[in-house]
Amino acid sequence: MLSIAAAACLVLAGCAGKETVPDHRILVVDTAGTPLEGAVVYPDSDDSSSQTPRYAENHSTDKQGLLVPDLEEFYWDSDGCYHFRVRSPGYEEETVAVSRDLFPFIYRIELRPREHTNPPLPPHRS
Repeated sequence: MLSIAAAACLVLAGCAGKETVPDHRILVVDTAGTPLEGAVVYPDSDDSSSQTPRYAENHSTDKQGLLVPDLEEFYWDSDGCYHFRVRSPGYEEETVAVSRDLFPFIYRIELRPREHTNPPLPPHRS
């Protein structure tokens, strides 16, 4: 009986020391605040392994513009920040760095529409 009580104390002591961290979210919106479905959030690095269709599928925002990422893959020890690149068709790519200590529960990233530089049309002749 004493060994069962001791084992229960050890389990409780182990659980008490663990801090539960809520899943942080990234919200991607356009300049009007409309959520962008399908925006892909990449780590800001030179690693091309994240440039695959499978990665994009697993790191795309949902219909509400939300993504629950594993933040550790975006973390740089060198500066204590999370580094992101966000891409969505028709929008400028956005690169962001946020301190681990200041990262909010929901981090909002606003994408600007891509500016099209179309050549001028030739004058219309009748």
